[in-house]
Amino acid sequence: MTIYTDTVWPQVRAHSWKYRPRTRDITGILWHCTRGGQWYDGDTELGAYMNWCKSPNNRNPGAPSMGIEPYAGIASAGIGPGRIIECVPDGYLPAWSSWPSDETKISVEVAQSNPGQPIEAATIASCVEYARAMAARYGFPLERVMPVNDWTWVGMAGHEDTVQGRASGKTDPGPEFWVPFLAALNQEEPLTNNERTLTAVAWGDYERMKASYNALVKAGLIPDEGIGTVDDLNSAVVKRGRIMELVATNPDKAAEVIK
Repeated sequence: MTIYTDTVWPQVRAHSWKYRPRTRDITGILWHCTRGGQWYDGDTELGAYMNWCKSPNNRNPGAPSMGIEPYAGIASAGIGPGRIIECVPDGYLPAWSSWPSDETKISVEVAQSNPGQPIEAATIASCVEYARAMAARYGFPLERVMPVNDWTWVGMAGHEDTVQGRASGKTDPGPEFWVPFLAALNQEEPLTNNERTLTAVAWGDYERMKASYNALVKAGLIPDEGIGTVDDLNSAVVKRGRIMELVATNPDKAAEVIK
């Protein structure tokens, strides 16, 4: 596809443990962040990730005696500021990014060195361009979903959202991706600083969200609905919704409570 600005497939193709033929239809995008840990800018971070994709050292020996062949941690594509780089063509799937979502999803690594680091606007713009092109090609909706079955979900999800990712404690791509990406995808007005902070809390890890919810209840800004100690998916959804309502109606007041 012409959507790509470059490709490392010739180098990746030489390492058969990094990919295998795709046998199922593509039904969405699985978003990741590179998180190499060096506090690089997006362009440098993407270059470092591409070097890892090409490297012969990117190889897990597996466990042949148990039927687990060698594999690599790799994605279908990597995206940085103004760059969309093909790693593995759509006719193949990465040997590992988040199984079994890999079987039916395009796996994408977004350049971000560390959790919490802002992702450049140019990178977000490239992600939007890529998502729209893939959705048009394969016919899946550009909606974020929270999978309950990694084999069957359709749309877009983060590694943090998948059953496998939640079980593994994954946090990528996180609010630094989702907040600006969904806003740009839907062409929303930019968020204020307070709205961005509060929205990041609402879409962040569950413990931070629970603490924020309870603080807002204590301050009398949202009603106590008797779910403050119930740690399940339903309570998380309700708490997130209440925080988002407050973001929309009184972000400045809420910001005084949520630290």
